[in-house]
Amino acid sequence: MQPQPSNVPRRPVFALGLLLCIYLFRQALASLLVAIAPPSLPVWGQYAAALAQEALIFGLPLLLCCRARPGLRSAVRHRRLSVGAGIGLAVAAALSVFVMNLLNAWWLLLLTRLGVPLPAAPLPVPVSRADLALALLTVGPVAALCEEWLFRGLLFHDLEGAGTAGAWLATGFLFALMHGQYTALPAHLALGLLLGGLLVGYGSLWAPMLYHAAYNGVTVLVAYRAAGMPQSEAAQAPDAAALLAALPFGTMLLSVCAALLLLPMRWVSDARALRAQAPWARGAKWLLAVLLALFILAYAGAIYRAVTPGVRQ
Repeated sequence: MQPQPSNVPRRPVFALGLLLCIYLFRQALASLLVAIAPPSLPVWGQYAAALAQEALIFGLPLLLCCRARPGLRSAVRHRRLSVGAGIGLAVAAALSVFVMNLLNAWWLLLLTRLGVPLPAAPLPVPVSRADLALALLTVGPVAALCEEWLFRGLLFHDLEGAGTAGAWLATGFLFALMHGQYTALPAHLALGLLLGGLLVGYGSLWAPMLYHAAYNGVTVLVAYRAAGMPQSEAAQAPDAAALLAALPFGTMLLSVCAALLLLPMRWVSDARALRAQAPWARGAKWLLAVLLALFILAYAGAIYRAVTPGVRQ
C-alpha cells in the first residue's frame, strides 16, 4: 500500500533514535526511582510517579518535537470520528480486555511449563477509590495520548515513507518491545498491531487513542474488582482445561469485537481506498463472514456444554 502523502519530511532515523533515547531514559529513571523510593511507598504514590514518568519521558519530547516540526500535527491522520464509531471503539476495547486476558493466560501457562520466572506487575492493583481514580488517569487518557502520539503519530508518519504495511508492522513490534514485559508480550504485540490497523482503517489518530484509553481503563477496573473479591472467588492461575473451556466464550467476544471495529470502516473513505490497494483489507468482508461462522459455532458449543451433563463437568 502506498503511504499517505505528507508535506512534512519523513525522518525515520530521527524517530527511531528518539524512541531509543526514550526507552533508555525510561529504564534509567525507573532504576533511579526503585533506588530512592521508600519501600513502603503507597499505591497512589506509585501511580503519581508513573504519571510523572509519562509526562516527562513521553510528553515533553513529543511536545518539543512538534514545536521543532510545525507541520507534524497536521501531517498525521486526524479525521474526525463519528459518535457511533467512538462508541463502537470503546465497547470493542472493553470486550477485548477479556480476549487479551485469555491470550495472555495461555502465554503465562506456557512460560510456567517452561520454568520461566514470572516477575511481579510493574504497577500494583489500586486498593482504594483514590488509588483507582489516579490509576485510571495515568494508564487511561494520559498513557493513550502520549504513547499513541509517539507510535501511531510521530513514528508511524516517519516510517511510512517505506510503505504503510512496513510502518504498521514496525510500530506494532516496537510498541510491544517498549513495554518491556515478556509476561505480556503476545497481548502487547496484538494490541500494537491492532492500534496501527485502527489508525489506517479509520484514517484518524483519535481511533487508536480512544481504543487504547478504554482498553487500559477497563483493565484497571477489572483488576480492582478482582482484588476486592474474597480469595475463594478471586481468579486463580488457570490450567489448560479451564482455558480450553473458555475458548468458546473468547471466540464469541472476538467475533463481536471484530464486527464493532470493521463495520464502521465501510463508511470511511480512507478505508475504501485501503481495500482497493491492500489485499488483506479487500478480504475484510470474508473475515467478517468467518468470524460470524465462528461465533455461531462457539455459541452452539456453549449451549451444548450447558445442556449436556457429562460435558458440563
